[in-house]
Amino acid sequence: MAKKSKNTLSAFAKMALCILWFSAFSCLAQTGTTEGREFYVGFLINGAAANPNINQVIISSKVATQGRAEIVGTSYSTFFTISANGSQRIDIPDEFEAEGTSENERVAIRIRTNDPVTVYAFNEDVATSDGTLVLPVNSLGENYMVQAYDNDQFLPGFTQNEIGIVATTDSTIYEINPSADLVDGDGNVIHQKNVAFRDTLFLGEQIIFFSDDNLSGTTVDVVNNDPNVFCKPIAVFSGHVSSLVDDCQSADHLYHQLYPTGDWGTAYAVIPFATRSGGDVVQILAAENNTRITTTTNGSRILDRGERWVFLASQATFISADKKISVLHLSRGKACDAADRGNNVADPFMIVLSPVNQIARDIQFQIVTSDRTRNYFVNLVTETSNLNVQYDGVDISSQFEPIPGRPEFSHATIETNQGPRRLTSSTGVVAHVYGFGDSESFGYAAGGNLGDFVVEIIDEQLNVVNETVCEASEIALKVTSDIPILKDTYTSFRWEISDGTVLFGDEVTHHFAEAGEFTIDMIASKETSQCSNLIVSRTVNVIPDGIDGILGPVSICPSAQDIVFQADGTLPGYTYEWFVDGGTIDGLSFGNQIVVDWNVTDANPRVQVIARSPNGCLSDTVTYDVSLNETLEPLEPFGPSQLCSDDVREVRYWTPKSTGSSYTWEAIGGAIVDGQGTNEVRVTWSSLGQHTLRFYETTTVNSQCDGVSEDLIVTVLQPISFTSIETPVSCFGDSDGEIQISITGGLAPYNLVWDHGSTGTRLNGLAAGTYNFTITDALNCVLAESVTVTSPSLLQATVTPIPAVCNGARGRAIANVSGGTGPFEFNWSNGVSSSSNEIDGLPEGNYSVQILDANDCETIVNFIIDEPSELMATFEEKQACPGVSDGMLSISVTGGTAPYMYHWEMRPPSTQNTLDLLGAGNYQVSIIDANGCDLTISAQVTNIRPLVRFPTAFSPNDDGINDTFGAVFNCTIDFNLVVYNQWGVVIYRTQDINGQWDGKYEGEKVPPGTYSYVAEYNAEFNGNPFSEKVRGRISVIF
Repeated sequence: MAKKSKNTLSAFAKMALCILWFSAFSCLAQTGTTEGREFYVGFLINGAAANPNINQVIISSKVATQGRAEIVGTSYSTFFTISANGSQRIDIPDEFEAEGTSENERVAIRIRTNDPVTVYAFNEDVATSDGTLVLPVNSLGENYMVQAYDNDQFLPGFTQNEIGIVATTDSTIYEINPSADLVDGDGNVIHQKNVAFRDTLFLGEQIIFFSDDNLSGTTVDVVNNDPNVFCKPIAVFSGHVSSLVDDCQSADHLYHQLYPTGDWGTAYAVIPFATRSGGDVVQILAAENNTRITTTTNGSRILDRGERWVFLASQATFISADKKISVLHLSRGKACDAADRGNNVADPFMIVLSPVNQIARDIQFQIVTSDRTRNYFVNLVTETSNLNVQYDGVDISSQFEPIPGRPEFSHATIETNQGPRRLTSSTGVVAHVYGFGDSESFGYAAGGNLGDFVVEIIDEQLNVVNETVCEASEIALKVTSDIPILKDTYTSFRWEISDGTVLFGDEVTHHFAEAGEFTIDMIASKETSQCSNLIVSRTVNVIPDGIDGILGPVSICPSAQDIVFQADGTLPGYTYEWFVDGGTIDGLSFGNQIVVDWNVTDANPRVQVIARSPNGCLSDTVTYDVSLNETLEPLEPFGPSQLCSDDVREVRYWTPKSTGSSYTWEAIGGAIVDGQGTNEVRVTWSSLGQHTLRFYETTTVNSQCDGVSEDLIVTVLQPISFTSIETPVSCFGDSDGEIQISITGGLAPYNLVWDHGSTGTRLNGLAAGTYNFTITDALNCVLAESVTVTSPSLLQATVTPIPAVCNGARGRAIANVSGGTGPFEFNWSNGVSSSSNEIDGLPEGNYSVQILDANDCETIVNFIIDEPSELMATFEEKQACPGVSDGMLSISVTGGTAPYMYHWEMRPPSTQNTLDLLGAGNYQVSIIDANGCDLTISAQVTNIRPLVRFPTAFSPNDDGINDTFGAVFNCTIDFNLVVYNQWGVVIYRTQDINGQWDGKYEGEKVPPGTYSYVAEYNAEFNGNPFSEKVRGRISVIF
């Protein structure tokens, strides 16, 4: 059997190739580059939240690119494009502004781009703003110490320190050990200082914590217990809702993204902010105990872990430490610089400074655009030797001057304009951007880019510099760099090769087992963190050997002539050189086949071949051992040993032909349908299962030379079949259906491809519909099928409101559900939740019901419960005369539901709405409407006040007009009337109030003249005695 061995032929000398690779990938923030392809932005709470914050993300790029901004788990997603050396601003909608409730929120913005970019975040409110450089994901870490600022005298308990945490992976467990009490929005302590606690964030979630005190020294760490996840980086943002800086009468929002603690530096330069005269606040925070810090302007100090040193710097100050520190540079309010505040523009902001080794060789950065900012500046620091700095293509090297006390570093401050800017320096420069306006300011690091590692690849054979290596070669991989900080910072090197190989070390070797295109990633890590990595990546093409083996007879009669051997797996343009032991090549030894004449002089006869590619790659030596013996022992026939169930007809089998040989084939479980007697036959297999194929070889060259081949066991496989489990879509129109396919038959492993391009036996996130797929097994047997994901019908509902029958009573509602998946849960807006679709006890009003089905699908229906107006009655009364039943009550009803029934509580009872012949007194009536609602009410009949009047004259002349004299009255009561003549003689008397004097006395008409009368009457009026006596005169006229 042919086998490959390492080629040691002297004709092929070893030659070396070095390929230099430069990273096209984003690197580390503190010791690499702040450019990247993936970022997570978290905004903090700015100001008193009286106005919505204006949250902006600005993306800057050296090259034309495109990307997407999104908030994971929400509907927010926007696509953007950026031109070369340009930028793109994205305004985040107000609805995604953080609430800062100390609870997980989906408000963090994820930025992903096709090419490396630099990202900045800007949070603006009325007269309060700040910004930050945003770190790419591979610059983040799992361990942070908070650097923050707080003015204890400025509205304590109202404006607060704050830290925000954003998760970049699912199920991120974080632990916080706060240096001060954490409080909720009402100032209540929710976590005590120095008491660590843990919680969990999911991909893209953000949480904000607050404190009334300085949170500097607080630690935030990831607890990574997942052995399958190498790193779970988080983004941490620090700041202040609104604070004074050094009691300078101006408060502003403070905001900055923190660097992982392992990325802090030991040397920093503080360059005073332009236009300022009173000095800037500098705060130094130590990462370790017993950290000795030295400054060029403020002496020295020793700090322990989490301790701070705060001082004012009014001139360029160099800070160095023997252990890692973080330096915070803060701008004070303008009142600290000028007696007249109008003479200066300034406001507080903070920048977490980059160390002096955080250099930028070529950085495209952004000066944030703000309507209220007037002046923009960039502070620059670089090494004095070989000083060479260009800003937007203009050499500004002459503007630098040495830092007092550390002349090996120089600094400059330049005034600039808004928009995208380009900064380049062959030796590197540190840059910080800031802007001032009246009651407005911001500041942040511009970014950094140290450069890249160089990766050398040394190939054994090739002498051409390109991106190809030989399949047969062993390659050496080596990391080098002439940048000291890179070599000092990155001490761990991991090589990940796309053929599955993982190697460790700065120098490694590797051999590719096959040809093809492969990616080699060199991942440089720091000793302090496995999250912050620098990656150098490249694709290489492995040139194939151009030979898979040798084809030819393995068992040969001694002294056989003209035996053909052929190279298997040849490629166009390749050349082949042959070698034979135990025989001679008949003809040329070059080409893809040879003819050999054998003899018996060599104890180990064999054939060898070496392939050479067009670009000079040599294959390993392929060796094919043969046996020279009269007892032939041919190898098993060539051809498929496993067959698809539907691919069993006229299957080709063969054996290498020897000159003069004939072949008799036997197929057990099948039939030879063509080629019997030759070295190639066609076989049709009769059934599923195992079968056997062999042949008997004889030769005309030597009648004593023959033999039987090894058996070829042929298996006809079971047909491919499958079972499926379809999980229906939960809610109509959703896309959460699933399909799980289980495959049997055929030959594993299987490849399942869906018609939309997905692969694998499980699909999720599916809408309802039919999904077609094709299963291909290891033998390329194929089954094409489809499955259907169903969906419940649309969950719909109507509500039948049943109004209250009486005013002040309770109504009912019945929900009628269609679609969805039962059982259903009904959540009524009055707070009742149940499985019943009916609810009662509802007073008049507007209601809604949320209906959830078994899959939590939802529909909401609004409805109104009505009620009749209040049942009310009014009475019309006719008063009764005293002692007489001549009163009346008439009732009028409103409200309720007509018609009405009446029941008067009296003897005999009455059902009429009008009663007459009533004496004075109280009368009670019950009113019942059509719904049975009732009202019982009382009405009173009162006495009318008796009124008696008399005319002043009458004419008893029998003309029918005013012929008599008597009382005019409204009620009949006890009465007495006496009429007197001028001499006091009684000429008329009556006790009948209806009585009338006809003007006669003793039968004769009285003479005309004036007469006197006296009338007395009395009665019981509303239960009280009533009596009157009236005197008057009456004229008799004829």
